[in-house]
Amino acid sequence: MKMILKNKTYPSCQDLLDKEYKDKPITILTNGERNAKLVKGITKKADVMILHFLPHNRADVLMDRKVKRTMCPFAIMAQCHEACLNTAGRGGIIKKGETTNTIEIARLRRTLLFLDEREKFLAQLHKDTNEKGWQHTQLSFNMEL
Repeated sequence: MKMILKNKTYPSCQDLLDKEYKDKPITILTNGERNAKLVKGITKKADVMILHFLPHNRADVLMDRKVKRTMCPFAIMAQCHEACLNTAGRGGIIKKGETTNTIEIARLRRTLLFLDEREKFLAQLHKDTNEKGWQHTQLSFNMEL
């Protein structure tokens, strides 16, 4: 799948990742201050972080993989895969003439790390939480469908 980002064309998504992001660090959690909906939690003096993946099988679709793994096991049954909020907000802002944006690429990198290199994903998640000074007993994960 040809990818166009920042006025550059890449023959494939893998090519884009290799050329632009191969040596760039990745963070698993995003600071809640960058998300308008999460800012409310911060005003209550709570640390708020969020983890964004690509939904359903979007990562494998972008990577042109034959086997399409899913991040949302019930997406087809619930019929929510087409109405997913993945492209709501900033995630859906793509410049004219381009096929993706940096938000989708960041979500892709996290999703692929989770699917393909689970140990590295968990190590980075551990690092991100330790940098915040969080103890693992303080962490709670809420998944909203």
